Amino acid sequence: MKKVRVYLALLFALILFVPTTYAISIDDLAEADETLTVEKNITGTSFKAGNTVNISSKIDGISFVAGNTINDSSESDYAFIAGNIINFDDFVTKDLFLAGSEITIKQSSIKRDAYIAAGTINFNGTLGRNLYAAGDEVIIDGTINGDVSISASTIKITKDAKVRGTLKYNDDAKFDNEATYSIKTKTYKSKDKKVVATASVTTMIFDILGSFANILVFGLLLLFVFKKLFDKVDSTELTASNVFKNIGIGLLILFTLPIVTIFLLISSVGVSTAFILIALFIIALYSSTAFTAYYFGKKVLNSKIDNDYLILTISLLVLVILNALPFIGSITTIASLLFGTGIFITSSKAVLFAKKKSKK
Repeated sequence: MKKVRVYLALLFALILFVPTTYAISIDDLAEADETLTVEKNITGTSFKAGNTVNISSKIDGISFVAGNTINDSSESDYAFIAGNIINFDDFVTKDLFLAGSEITIKQSSIKRDAYIAAGTINFNGTLGRNLYAAGDEVIIDGTINGDVSISASTIKITKDAKVRGTLKYNDDAKFDNEATYSIKTKTYKSKDKKVVATASVTTMIFDILGSFANILVFGLLLLFVFKKLFDKVDSTELTASNVFKNIGIGLLILFTLPIVTIFLLISSVGVSTAFILIALFIIALYSSTAFTAYYFGKKVLNSKIDNDYLILTISLLVLVILNALPFIGSITTIASLLFGTGIFITSSKAVLFAKKKSKK
């Protein structure tokens, strides 16, 4: 088990500087290959990540998937998927959230709503309610029983498509409608305040999904590799003094560390130390959201949910949503950054000193 943690720690360090995502299965914890293939059924929430991810299992819960190329033909309650190329042929009993570069929805069946953001979107499945799509090119070739809201440069509705509700799209899109039946069509007008508001909400949703997908896999990997550190974060009592203390430490670190790094870079002997500090600075910044979400999530949800990974997932989603809100979003973002950095430093210090004492 110690070797697995060492390998994952090295992988965690590589993720900070290399764009390729290597396969980690939170469910199995033993797989670390370039390609991850999942065929067995999973009871509960599933977290899968890899360069190439192939899933054909039945998931009795929420499915989270991230990677470069994703081929998903599984069954799940909800699906949250982020990747470069996504081929989706899934059965989803509730809602679907996709973000990527090229997304193809094959003969899928989604019972409720679908939210999709990508460069190219090709929808061939069946949707029970509404579709919200944003991209450069959107092709509808399936059946949608609700409304369709599209923001794109090019839109094509094929002759085999079926849209039961109202089709809405931006007025500057190149629109090609091959369908021979009647579709209720509304064009977004730039001067229409209601349309602008709808587009803004849709954009915000896709931004939230993108931010959530980016931080989720990183946070879950952090939790597994550095479980003792997260346990120390959880052991910190929730008091006003502790909260403001860690915010103050975070502010001090974020203010002084860049200055120290600059002085080391211009010195003749401190270049290597400066690069180490830069790496630590990046780690602290990028992981601060995960530590903040875990700390407050454990305090609120620990008595209701007995799964640290699920607690981190829920609390991260809540924090990402709060950070995206107008006015209060900037406050929560700064506070989360400062507090997360502070509690990361204090907890790391406590874990290191505890190890030294145990050795003595």
